[in-house]
Amino acid sequence: LHLLSSSEVGVFLDSEIWTLKSLGSNNDKTYELWSNIKTKLNLGIKAGSEVITSIDGSSVIFATSRGIANMHYQENVQSADQILGYLSDAIQYTYDYYRDKAIKFVVYKYLILCYLENDNKILLFDIKRNAWWKWSYKANISRIFAYNDIVYILSNNSLYKFDTQYNDYTDD
Repeated sequence: LHLLSSSEVGVFLDSEIWTLKSLGSNNDKTYELWSNIKTKLNLGIKAGSEVITSIDGSSVIFATSRGIANMHYQENVQSADQILGYLSDAIQYTYDYYRDKAIKFVVYKYLILCYLENDNKILLFDIKRNAWWKWSYKANISRIFAYNDIVYILSNNSLYKFDTQYNDYTDD
């Protein structure tokens, strides 16, 4: 389940996506009425994968077997149809490693970190520059999360603070 708006929830299954839309509650507010609508998108996510909302709230990002998808509604059009684009088209060969795995996401400022549990590889998407970076960590990662503007990595039952000030890096 993923909150899409104040009145819609997305249900992401392995081969389809449904939208639950609030129709309001009864007079005494003891229950809420919902309608379920299957989207026209014939795709889904791998069990265990995460779904996130972009930093500006305009789109929903999730991993499919084809790539990392960016789903949003059509601009300036009175329609409930979603538009789907792929952020990972430029790194398709790199994405092949992740294709059939449960991908986790972390949003930190203008960056999206994509990683797998029990793996040391990280794909980092720079939203500002529309660019991808391949990173690796010194050990397998259990979890990455951002808290109070700090990124943490849980690895081998130890918690590490991610140094976001360090910027000495090179391209492959």
